[in-house]
Amino acid sequence: MNTPVGSVGDKTVRYKNPWHNPHDRMSKEYFETNVRPAKYKGYLIYHRIRSNAKGGDCYDVVRDGVCLIQMAGPNGARMAIDTERWKNRSAAA
Repeated sequence: MNTPVGSVGDKTVRYKNPWHNPHDRMSKEYFETNVRPAKYKGYLIYHRIRSNAKGGDCYDVVRDGVCLIQMAGPNGARMAIDTERWKNRSAAA
């Protein structure tokens, strides 16, 4: 069963940013949010960034405390899980 995405929770969660660049002062080692995740097939989907701009939202797909991929919408996040899209991405992408 899917849970609603985006409701605010009581505690802040942290998960690893695998794209962290220690030489970039704007890059963070961990992402943080207080949004309740949607659960989907053993993964957590966090609607971490909300924007009024088209495609400006950010949905993080997380498993075992690591962000695996970031998508612009909840359907894309679920599709990424269904296809394990992060495994098919080249290092250059």
